[in-house]
Amino acid sequence: MKLLFDIGNSTIKCALADGAKLIDQALTLTDTDFDGLGKLWMDGEAPEGVFAARVGATALTDALAQWTKAELGLPINFVTPSADALGLKTLYKDPEKLGVDRWLAAIAGFRLTDSNVCVVDIGTAITLDVVLGDGVHVGGLIAPGEGLIARALAQGTADLPMAAGIQRQGLALETRQAIGLGISEMIGGLLDRLHHRVTQSYPGLYFDWLITGGGGARCDWSGPAYCYVPDLVLQGLAAVAEESARA
Repeated sequence: MKLLFDIGNSTIKCALADGAKLIDQALTLTDTDFDGLGKLWMDGEAPEGVFAARVGATALTDALAQWTKAELGLPINFVTPSADALGLKTLYKDPEKLGVDRWLAAIAGFRLTDSNVCVVDIGTAITLDVVLGDGVHVGGLIAPGEGLIARALAQGTADLPMAAGIQRQGLALETRQAIGLGISEMIGGLLDRLHHRVTQSYPGLYFDWLITGGGGARCDWSGPAYCYVPDLVLQGLAAVAEESARA
């Protein structure tokens, strides 16, 4: 059994894995109080290995590394992208500079569908990664997420507050709702453009669409049918950790 951490820009998500499969849902951590992690394996043996994907949260990462060493006697194995892993080959010019979260989500998406797949991660940033049915990762796109857009608007304009909620229909009659509606429409428009770009780039190919990330559950998109998979990064990390254990 392995303990997994997805260390993002805003939060840390963690889960246990048995082989390449996650056990139960992930927990989300927002501070350095890690004592509750022991509840994950309360009725079983403690983890035999710790693996992490890191894109941010340096202070939390340092505190987490100290905790795993003190409580489990284990270091954290930080995974990094590679050009060829678990059937996925990336065409990225410098694979090590492909975000580890994007790489892991692409691996998990391809393993789930075993077909042409578009993986959209809606979090602090919005990312798209496209993998063809032969396992070739052909690239993607990065855009600011809901929170970054809202903060930029609040900081860069006079007397505009942070957005409040998302209005699904009609027009807003209050400034914070108007900002929330504008951001929602921007993200929906971006997703429509992503779909158009993929279909224009690969005419005649059918793609499965998977959406992940904290903002994915709030996604309001009228594009192609998609499946929301909240923990794709952790699923990819579980697969990479299992492969590492076998090596």
